[in-house]
Amino acid sequence: MRKIIALLVSVVFLFNCTSFTVDAERTDVQKGIDFLLERGYSYEEIINTFPEDDLEIISTATGLTRSETCYEVSESGKVVREVNNKKSTYNIVPGQDTESTSGGKLTQTVSAFSLNDKKVLVTYTFKWNDTPVNLKTDCCAVLFDGAKLENVRSAYYQYTSRNLASGSDNTVTVNRPTSTSSGGVGIDFKFVKDSTHAGGIKDHQNYNHRGYISCIATITSGKCINVWSRYYHQEGKLSLSPSISIDGVSVSLSNTLQMVLMNPNPYVSCKVN
Repeated sequence: MRKIIALLVSVVFLFNCTSFTVDAERTDVQKGIDFLLERGYSYEEIINTFPEDDLEIISTATGLTRSETCYEVSESGKVVREVNNKKSTYNIVPGQDTESTSGGKLTQTVSAFSLNDKKVLVTYTFKWNDTPVNLKTDCCAVLFDGAKLENVRSAYYQYTSRNLASGSDNTVTVNRPTSTSSGGVGIDFKFVKDSTHAGGIKDHQNYNHRGYISCIATITSGKCINVWSRYYHQEGKLSLSPSISIDGVSVSLSNTLQMVLMNPNPYVSCKVN
């Protein structure tokens, strides 16, 4: 009887420990979500942008300022008019610009989250709100000065694949190797086009093309960090495979033919706690 009681106590203790661990992990993620919700992000935007391990880091952040500016532009890249300008002030400033290209509309966002010991979580996202006509290989990077890169946390390209037979959607994540320097992180990626089966009949539609880069940087100049991005979109008849290289805060491509720098690019200058 004593053995049975001891066994039951052990099982209950183990269950409680397991539950506590799961709750603790969920609490860190939820804190990160709450932090962003309080600062103007929508829940859908959060879960579609930030991986859980970055949300855990964001849960320890001490401040954030969000600045969003959207533009309509012609295919030549000239800004036609400012659509809206929304600002809310906290401590750090991410910025967001939207630009149209032939057949598509691109949104880019750069963000910096103040952490302890002069460290900053730097994030960059891009999203094609409308699928571009040219689906080849593109290159992008997040760059910063006033800080030094410590490590890369995430770097990937994502898209949503719809099964046209069942109507179900599936998010596909393609991790990408990075080019790094003390002042930035860059990736190149190849768009995954719609797929077909025998007879040329389309069976999967791929859309919502997007990407994410995050890294930890340490402030080296006072308490200020400047963050910006670069996105190069391939437009043309040829299908080329350029790669990206980062040297300091300079970006170079192995091939520049057909590569169009998407302007304006988001830029933020901010002080950290």
